[in-house]
Amino acid sequence: MELNDYQRQLSEQDIQQDNHRDFVGGLWDEVGEWQSRFMIEHGGLKPEMRLLDLGCGCFRGGIHFIQYLRPGNYYGMDINASLLHAGMEVELPRAGLAHSVDWDHVLVHGQFDASGFGVQFDRILAVSVWTHLPLNHILLCLYQMAKVLMHGGIFLRLYLRSRR
Repeated sequence: MELNDYQRQLSEQDIQQDNHRDFVGGLWDEVGEWQSRFMIEHGGLKPEMRLLDLGCGCFRGGIHFIQYLRPGNYYGMDINASLLHAGMEVELPRAGLAHSVDWDHVLVHGQFDASGFGVQFDRILAVSVWTHLPLNHILLCLYQMAKVLMHGGIFLRLYLRSRR
């Protein structure tokens, strides 16, 4: 069962034509930079913290977080494997970050289970994830994130108006 359009897998041709950037809402540079700035200024994100970018897609914000955080402190999770592929194979190399994130730091998962990373997170960010979900999935998300958020950590859920 598909919950929403974000589960639709993009083709290799879509990715090579940068359609993944529009698929996640466009405004690639503006929103990515804004996410990073917001987390640093208002979310208290520090380079030594571990961040889970929930619904990271193809790293619109991730590019900025990866540059800011100490190596190994960025983790991304998304329901869409093609978006993670676009991020790892197109966006990271394009930003000069080709070897900055290992595949074991990204996870395709539709049930929000981040326990497979084996770490506790200082910060978790979900940008416009809940806007596409029914209530029972939001509750599941809260339950799963509570298991991986360290004591005193912060889980920020933000909504950005989409152009789609």
